[in-house]
Amino acid sequence: MAVDITGRTFGRLTAIAREDGSRWLFKCACGTEKVLDSRSVRYRKTLSCGCLRQIEIAPGQRFGQLTASHYVNHGKNGARWFFQCDCGSGKIIASSYVRSGLRTSCGCRGPATTAQTTEPAAVVWPFPKWPKERSG
Repeated sequence: MAVDITGRTFGRLTAIAREDGSRWLFKCACGTEKVLDSRSVRYRKTLSCGCLRQIEIAPGQRFGQLTASHYVNHGKNGARWFFQCDCGSGKIIASSYVRSGLRTSCGCRGPATTAQTTEPAAVVWPFPKWPKERSG
């Protein structure tokens, strides 16, 4: 027999209604409603709709050429923040992209790689070179 958890709160999530099987509709303290597995919530593997991830960034924090301005909303890739770029433009970006280093600018300067000032390394042939054909 399944346990009725309607109205119970787990972390920031409150159970609203059973969807199917062990999946329930939860309402987060931030207002977002999300269907989650009840075991994940009851055993505290899931504490929020994902809004807790926004805490990992603070307004004014810098990531390359981007400065975090304010939290916008929660998208499929986590919390989305408005970032101000050093070039003057602003862009909404998922916080997971800037925290991991995938995005360090609004796109004005391309990827966050250092310019190559030396010649590229020689291509290493993975096998020994075949002997030249012998004539004769």
